[in-house]
Amino acid sequence: MDKELHYIKGWTIEDYSIPKLKMVEDDDTIYITDTQDNTSIVCEISFDRTDDDYRIVDINHYTDLVKVIGDNRIKVIEIND
Repeated sequence: MDKELHYIKGWTIEDYSIPKLKMVEDDDTIYITDTQDNTSIVCEISFDRTDDDYRIVDINHYTDLVKVIGDNRIKVIEIND
């Protein structure tokens, strides 16, 4: 199910450089994708779910755009060429 990027499962996103991202979630993974082509996954976050608590199991970064900061925040950073 597609959801707005700002609030999902208690997570917030801080986006300073790339406005066109979206989060897609399934049972235990959140994918952050580029909405321009809807296929470029820039970050994949796997969760271990217990009740309403989500513990991060794994974070796969496909670019340098996304960093997880703190427990519940994801920051989209600029690329320095």
